[in-house]
Amino acid sequence: MSKSKSKKKKGEPSVLKMTPRKFKKAKKEKTEKDGFGVPIKKFGGPAAEGEKISGVVGAPVRAAAPLDKADKVLDKIVDKALEQATKPKPLMSGLDAAVKVLAEVGTPLNCPAIVKAAFDKGYWSSNGLTPAATMHTAIITEIKKRGDQSRFIKTGRGLFAVRAA
Repeated sequence: MSKSKSKKKKGEPSVLKMTPRKFKKAKKEKTEKDGFGVPIKKFGGPAAEGEKISGVVGAPVRAAAPLDKADKVLDKIVDKALEQATKPKPLMSGLDAAVKVLAEVGTPLNCPAIVKAAFDKGYWSSNGLTPAATMHTAIITEIKKRGDQSRFIKTGRGLFAVRAA
């Protein structure tokens, strides 16, 4: 059998073809990195960028992070803190939104109406497919668990109101 070599045209990237065995071996030989993203190797100090770790048994030796790496880490921490500080206030829980909607309306409502009012007023949002069923389950669960201490009362089939204080 003869092997045909494909000629690479200028400007085209070369394609690596790996057998499963070579792929597993390459996956095992990944470079380990410390907390700052600096490569480390076992016995022998810091590894050069992209250097593979030898199979020597022993504890990894930590490399001192260069200042530019430390600055990047510090910048990430500061950016995350600023992002959290400027984050919009989270919405209230579904049950809190239901209490607020039912208190404002003053009459018993079914769960689809409670959910629609909570969504329209911006009290609550859900990515679920059945938010009314979720609300119904949560209200029923609170009534069963808390009993007379529950914030809700069931006034009819599928209708809920806020318990008078």
